[in-house]
Amino acid sequence: MTKRALAVMVGSAVVLFGCATGGHGQRDHMSTLGCHVSPCNIEVAVSGTPPHVVVKVPDTVEVQANVRPAMLRWHLTSTDPSKYEFRDDSIQFTEVASGEQFSKVGLQGGNKEMVYKDANTDGEQYRYLVKVYVRGTQDWYPSDPFIWNGR
Repeated sequence: MTKRALAVMVGSAVVLFGCATGGHGQRDHMSTLGCHVSPCNIEVAVSGTPPHVVVKVPDTVEVQANVRPAMLRWHLTSTDPSKYEFRDDSIQFTEVASGEQFSKVGLQGGNKEMVYKDANTDGEQYRYLVKVYVRGTQDWYPSDPFIWNGR
């Protein structure tokens, strides 16, 4: 392989990676969180300084079948707690059917917590988006994990 072809492939990979992250920071992968009781506390850890922000959240939250309904509480933690916050749209479920399972309770704890009620009746997996905002701006940083009901 020529040096030029290799350079084109590496450059293309860098461009594709940049598009995949949307220029909004990066996601650090964690493991699966098992929820055996309600409320289920889901930590959203934020580190770094804009524009180099890392949002760390469990890749999958498995809600046990016997936890009905489950209260899901996302709690924002940061090395600089005054810099980041949740807003009304910080948790967004992406599947249409999720409306039958999840209902928003709302923001709590000075915009550091978001709470949803999960009916947990169907055993399905749901992708959702977490948006962490930089306080005082419209800038936000994403993560896109799953909720798996009835595990």
